[in-house]
Amino acid sequence: WADSEVDTAIKQAVTQIQQDGDYNWHFNDAENSQNTVVSTGTYALPDGFVRIEKGTVKYNGQPLLPRDYGWLKRNNTTLAVDGNSSVYYLRGNNIGLFQRPNDIKVLEFLYRKKLATMAADASDSGMESDFDEAIVQYASYMLWSVIQGRNDNAISAIQNYKQAMEGLNAQYLGRRDDADFSFKFETIQDYSSF
Repeated sequence: WADSEVDTAIKQAVTQIQQDGDYNWHFNDAENSQNTVVSTGTYALPDGFVRIEKGTVKYNGQPLLPRDYGWLKRNNTTLAVDGNSSVYYLRGNNIGLFQRPNDIKVLEFLYRKKLATMAADASDSGMESDFDEAIVQYASYMLWSVIQGRNDNAISAIQNYKQAMEGLNAQYLGRRDDADFSFKFETIQDYSSF
């Protein structure tokens, strides 16, 4: 394969791993904080934005409620109203506030982001070395799957990828908080009294 084909397959593998983890990996964590502008209701979302983490949007330290843009348009004569923002909406590549801010205050939220695309062979994927095997296996799958008569190699690579992802899911997703760990002890119960 040409270097460009291998590079493309590796980049696809990094993207696939993020998608397969629903962007819930720790390296997809991100925060945004910016000052609002008087009478400006929409603000560009950060580069690599995937989704807002539920319940984290705040304006001047106060939580904002999510609203559907269509609902806002149906229930308001105009969205060009200045005041104290109480709701937000997502539309295209923007986050909107309603009412538009009438003061310069801080808009902040947590969000899930895509890793920056690797620009050169020496670039870091943004993932720990624990993910290298999954990257290699998915890239191998992508490379073998386009060669006629090599389906067995592609199938083997995707099975290896799935196995690697099972281990990574168990190790990284859902186990970042002590509350997720529980210890269970076997108990002996006397059923003769029932």
